[in-house]
Amino acid sequence: MRFYAAAAVAVLAAGLAGAGAAKERPVLGWAYASKTIAWFDPATLRPLPGAKLPLGAGVCAASVSPAGTRAALASCSGQITFADVRRMRRVGEMFVTSALGNASAVAWLRADRLLATGSRDGDAAVAVIDPVRRRIVKVVPLAGPVSGETVLPGGRVAFLVGNSGSFGPARVAVADADGTVRVAVAARISTGSIVRSDGDAPSMTRRGVGFAVDAAGGRAFVVSPDSTVAEVDLRTLEVAYHGPVRAPAKYVDGPARQAAWLGDGMLAVTGADYATSGTGSGAKVTMTPYGLRLVDTATWTSRTLDPNATSFQRGAGVLLVETPAPGSTRTVTAWSDDGAVRYTLRIPPQAYLNVYGGHGYVCQSTGLMRVVSTATGATVAAPRGRSCVRLLDGSASP
Repeated sequence: MRFYAAAAVAVLAAGLAGAGAAKERPVLGWAYASKTIAWFDPATLRPLPGAKLPLGAGVCAASVSPAGTRAALASCSGQITFADVRRMRRVGEMFVTSALGNASAVAWLRADRLLATGSRDGDAAVAVIDPVRRRIVKVVPLAGPVSGETVLPGGRVAFLVGNSGSFGPARVAVADADGTVRVAVAARISTGSIVRSDGDAPSMTRRGVGFAVDAAGGRAFVVSPDSTVAEVDLRTLEVAYHGPVRAPAKYVDGPARQAAWLGDGMLAVTGADYATSGTGSGAKVTMTPYGLRLVDTATWTSRTLDPNATSFQRGAGVLLVETPAPGSTRTVTAWSDDGAVRYTLRIPPQAYLNVYGGHGYVCQSTGLMRVVSTATGATVAAPRGRSCVRLLDGSASP
């Protein structure tokens, strides 16, 4: 679960339109077309009756207060809007531009404390915010970009700290509501990026790693391009290594990795390796898929499910892998956590798939084409004239 999700969705059940419709929990969301915050039925993206809150700046990150009555909605331009999500009213605003540039992630950990991370001019930081007085009370600089923010039990947040302008060890940080940050260094895993301005165009060399958190088990995993895994105990910050341990290979342009904790001891890893030949207008980028691999953390063995995969979305007990085919109908394959193909979906040209737990939303531009069950692939709704929505995790009720 991402950093903007301060807790799992826990809201009052609401009846859905239509005879025989199953009951679903309403979810807070931002509608792309109307640019408003509202409560939605996740099975159909039907806006529920009640007030709507205009929010033209959009939402890059969000978190609901522990009491479930208010939300912090971070735009992509450094503004945080505080809203009463029961009455759908603004209760205040603040800017974090001077400290964070823009808040890429937020977590409302305590009634009087909100954590936000961001980066300004390449300098990342964690900011402790008083959401009542709407002011920054503490800023903790971080020597590198931040990603993979995940809320832990007990009001803490874990995240990955990388390196910008150099290659160096990957670091796993744990921050509490008061801004105390503890860091574990995965010395055997190198990550970072270097931008060069040679010739008539800039070029970047990077070493991207995967990051996943087992929040319930108190562990984090950093996956290197060569499949070495650093396992971090988030309580003691002790680091254990699994898999091949060797000096990082020479990367022309570099790898990127994505990881997710599946539960039951399983870790999913995918990504791609990129290389550039030529310079300037004649430059050509090639991509080699890393494939989708399942790693068993009990035996530290892995197997490849899809050798052509470069990314995935997490659904209800499945990993959804899209086969790239620009300009034509694409195939999405649903792999179960035990490594079997559950089903396939066909996505029309110019459309895209957004996943939220048990539902997948096939959208085109801002419009909703259909809703599918991520457990089975079956179409559960095909409404017309309805907006696609960015659904926001949170513990609240309308």
